[in-house]
Amino acid sequence: MGHACIAFQMQKIEDITAHWKLKAVEHYGDRDETSGNWLYTWDDGERTLCQCTECGGYVLIQASEFHSFSDAPDSYYEDYFPVEGAEESRRLNRELDGWKIESEFGKPYLMRTNGRLCWSEKWWET
Repeated sequence: MGHACIAFQMQKIEDITAHWKLKAVEHYGDRDETSGNWLYTWDDGERTLCQCTECGGYVLIQASEFHSFSDAPDSYYEDYFPVEGAEESRRLNRELDGWKIESEFGKPYLMRTNGRLCWSEKWWET
């Protein structure tokens, strides 16, 4: 078993983004084959397990897109979850769909909305 990227131990967003050098390890697509869970929120998306080339730690990324169907632009969301590797990521895919992982993950994670990154428990401060 591996470990989560050490960026999740940092508080400042600037330190996190300076540390992150993420490479894709495993693409899960938009739906878990075992449970049938959709692996995103809104209209489109997917999950990908990444490994940080700086520290060797893991990050599960959930990417989602909201189609505005109006003159407004689409919105893009990414959630970054600290995980210990592929085994934990696959378990999360089976157990938690796109909406549930955001509310039931149980630990702070990072969220990017339309390019702006913040901690999940401090979203109201951005």
